[in-house]
Amino acid sequence: MEQPLKIVSFVISGVGIGRLLSYLITGFLADLFSRKAFVLLGMSAYLAFAIGIPFSHNIYVAYFFAILVGIANSALDAGTYTTFVELNGGNGAATILIKAFMSAGEFVLPLLIAQLTANGLWFGWSFMTMAALVVINFVLILPLSFPCLTKVRPKKAAEKKRLNQTG
Repeated sequence: MEQPLKIVSFVISGVGIGRLLSYLITGFLADLFSRKAFVLLGMSAYLAFAIGIPFSHNIYVAYFFAILVGIANSALDAGTYTTFVELNGGNGAATILIKAFMSAGEFVLPLLIAQLTANGLWFGWSFMTMAALVVINFVLILPLSFPCLTKVRPKKAAEKKRLNQTG
């Protein structure tokens, strides 16, 4: 395997590690605090990634940004999936659109980087474009209100409360 390919593969693995580190806890925290806050947090982390990765001059900094984007992905999942399901009365079909757009972006970004590099342009323009789009989305989402969190009590807690009242 070629050295640059090894480096890219190593950095990309950071995305998966970031998701693994945060996936289990982000959903709980988003429900506990605010789904909108987790959407904004995820977008902020994506912005840091988009601005930071082109200026990373060593593999460890790039790896940090890859882990950060994995965490960003988990934060966005925690904030958006449940919000869309609640907005659509329990129907999760809209969540497919989120993944479709994310997959499209993940597909287009490497092609854009390759195209810029092939034409002798700075690859970072693709990340700066991404950063600009994230900022636009952030500004558009900031004034929106998200649905109130639906508090669902676990079945055992409800049963225990009922038993305490009757006994």
